[in-house]
Amino acid sequence: MDLSRKWTPALSKEAFVRGDLSEEFWRHFMAIIKVAHQVNHWIEEERSNRRNKFEQERAEAEQEIFNHRHIFAMEFKELFESATTQQEHDLVKEILQRSLFKPFHAAGWENVQLDFLRIEKFEGRI
Repeated sequence: MDLSRKWTPALSKEAFVRGDLSEEFWRHFMAIIKVAHQVNHWIEEERSNRRNKFEQERAEAEQEIFNHRHIFAMEFKELFESATTQQEHDLVKEILQRSLFKPFHAAGWENVQLDFLRIEKFEGRI
């Protein structure tokens, strides 16, 4: 199932400057930014549905959160493996630290925090 069809953030390509990042790293980085927006969208949906007591919609939103956090874990692995420069390694380290992602735990992605990646522009630093 293509989860991105359910809700996709409207990110301006002009607001994200690749700079010296490799093409492969950039592709995975932008995928992580998109997933961060999606996770945060579904968290807001889940909270709204909880307040309004819409149980079916709440369960669907919780499943989306779970699915997108798993996608984040897979993309992070690709991002990590594609990092070749110091700048790329520094970005990977910052994402790892700020997201509380635990890549060496079986379910280290289930509670990952991605709100800091809900950015609207990028010019070399998060």
